[in-house]
Amino acid sequence: MNIKAIRRIQTSKPMQLLLLAATIAVGGVVGTYLKTESPLFTAIAGLVGLFGLRTLHKRVTSTIVKTMLANSLKAQKVALTTFKPDVVVGSSWGGGVVLHLLDQGLWNGPTVLVAPAHRLMARRMGEQRQLRLIGRNGVVVVHGTHDATVPIQHSKDLISSADGDVATTFIEVDDQHPVNVSGTPQAWADWIETAVGNHEEATAK
Repeated sequence: MNIKAIRRIQTSKPMQLLLLAATIAVGGVVGTYLKTESPLFTAIAGLVGLFGLRTLHKRVTSTIVKTMLANSLKAQKVALTTFKPDVVVGSSWGGGVVLHLLDQGLWNGPTVLVAPAHRLMARRMGEQRQLRLIGRNGVVVVHGTHDATVPIQHSKDLISSADGDVATTFIEVDDQHPVNVSGTPQAWADWIETAVGNHEEATAK
């Protein structure tokens, strides 16, 4: 499941209709139980029920996303130990996972992030703390100017939040959320080379 799938869980039309039907049903059940046919009371009871269902829905979504993140981090820990990569690349959900690896000190090397979805992930998990770029790392962040999934401002804020030890480069490309057009083999080579250069600069401080 990717970040688009998580957004669909919360905003899909079937889910909205289900919540509406549940609101009406809860109001009717409570009204019948209390032996009242007052439309106002039924509406109020339904809204109370809707609030409870929405709260439950948020908690379920939070649990799903937290579980997905924990499993992703577990898999990447094994991959880092097994393959010992020179550069790590993460896009969208993967970018958010890589930021968690950096935050936890599990990765400290050249990094390329493409439209990282860290803030959307945090929102779905109900977390207030925003991840920052810290430590002596070299990071390149690439983001499409026409991205309709992850706002480009999220990447700009991430770059702005970097502490003084991080060497960063922010690259805007004329592309969508997946950088299928701008992400040519030469572009990827350039992004990776820049990340490696940034890391050498950061570790030389």
